[in-house]
Amino acid sequence: MNLSDDSIAILLLCSDLTTRNTQSEYRPYTVSQWNKLTEKLITLQKTPKDLFNIEVLAENLNIDKEEKDRIKWLISRKGNLAFAISQLVSQGINIVTRADKIYPKIYKTKLKKNTPPVIYYAGNLALLEQDNIAVVGSRNVDEIGIDFTTEFVKKMCKENYNIVSGGARGVDSVAEQIALKNNGNIIIIVSDNMEKKIKDKEIRNAILHKKCVILSVVHPEEHFKNYNAMERNKYIYSAAKYSLVVSSDYKKGGTWTGAIENYKKSWSKLIVRDTKENLPLGNTKLLEMKNVIKLSEINNNISLKQYINSINYENPIIEEKIKQITLF
Repeated sequence: MNLSDDSIAILLLCSDLTTRNTQSEYRPYTVSQWNKLTEKLITLQKTPKDLFNIEVLAENLNIDKEEKDRIKWLISRKGNLAFAISQLVSQGINIVTRADKIYPKIYKTKLKKNTPPVIYYAGNLALLEQDNIAVVGSRNVDEIGIDFTTEFVKKMCKENYNIVSGGARGVDSVAEQIALKNNGNIIIIVSDNMEKKIKDKEIRNAILHKKCVILSVVHPEEHFKNYNAMERNKYIYSAAKYSLVVSSDYKKGGTWTGAIENYKKSWSKLIVRDTKENLPLGNTKLLEMKNVIKLSEINNNISLKQYINSINYENPIIEEKIKQITLF
């Protein structure tokens, strides 16, 4: 893995690759903290690698002694970083930072300043720049939801959409399995235990054939935390052009929270399953919202794009061209 000096600086300052097992008071920068610092760097026409000379740069950055000491300590762990990276590479895990040309443009465009400085990945990162559709839903989905997910994913594979999944049990795992069985491409965005996910035989085979990428914005060894699971929603929805909600509870759970956040932020066009039998309350409430795309059946005689274009919206959805962020 060839990393630029800018990327190395970002990893030292924003990832926990060198700090996970330390008792230091200094912690990696959060996204918002890093944005503030990079704004100052850009104003000075500097880049992250210039922070290796923090003693010289500190006064111009207008930072206090505490922050200067924090930067000094974090960047001093360069040797530890090399070892941590080599361990990840041995498992087939790569790293990309906002300073890299291959960093997913779709995140910089849609998430703007919420774009994570560091992404861990295994597989074909280029899949994120293609036509993607997210399939989300409850972990405790019923048979009707499973059947709907199965038929929908089969159809999307035929129409050459990549399937975006959150890697959890229930709807997520069904979507993954059906995509794999139908020679589809999959983008799996996990919030924990990435290193275990990539050991799955079918997943590794898909990665080998460039038909899969697994992403995480937290350390690949991180265990489940509810906060990380909720944060993952934005990365799932913003990676997709369309997002199908198969099954959602009402006002609780990650599916509902993610769908509402996506609706407000317009990361992707929201499609909601509208089969009448045993429809979850969350679906019913989402279907009451303006410009939600209702899908009551899987019709193999019309493409998804044709179906969506045939709908008369109360307030037409306007495609906007949004500039990428320029922060490192």
